[in-house]
Amino acid sequence: MVPTTANISVKCLMEGYYSGSGLMAPVLNMQGVSTSLTVADSVTVRLHQAVSPYNEIFMAKVATELAGNASLVIPANLANGNFFISVSHRNSIGVWSSTPVQITNNLLYDFTLSPSNSFGNNVQLVDPLLMRYGLFSGDINQDGIVDGLDYNDWESDANNFGAGFISTDLNGDGVADGLDYNLFEVNNNNFAGVVQP
Repeated sequence: MVPTTANISVKCLMEGYYSGSGLMAPVLNMQGVSTSLTVADSVTVRLHQAVSPYNEIFMAKVATELAGNASLVIPANLANGNFFISVSHRNSIGVWSSTPVQITNNLLYDFTLSPSNSFGNNVQLVDPLLMRYGLFSGDINQDGIVDGLDYNDWESDANNFGAGFISTDLNGDGVADGLDYNLFEVNNNNFAGVVQP
């Protein structure tokens, strides 16, 4: 029997959720969205054609574990093809694989080990001891850049004591406050934005 699906995984960390030792905080649990202590949040994983205009051919929103692993099932007809892999998160800068990747069953593409695994080296060092890299925090409105429009959203929530599972909570502690602004400010000052082919 010919398989109808294939399993792949990507691994990425979110800068603001990183808690050390290669792990993120269980943000969904901390916000009362999930009872799981092994899941940080969710990410959207996309496969794009390897040639311009890099059209999206597959997308799935999946949970990401504390260590950053996000597993998904793709149609078997995509296996053995070469595609760019992109990952986006609700308040982080998205990241693309450095080159098209041959999609095989049980593939693991790891964005955390080296900047060279992401297109344009577009990840942030989150753990100098373990040399782990993560997605830049601060793209609250998901327009591909950390800028004043994100600040406006953060400021509104911070002034209104925003709490809960909100995109302006960049560090996952349940409130929009100065700790989130600190993450935003550094990435805004460094012009953090999506880099893609």
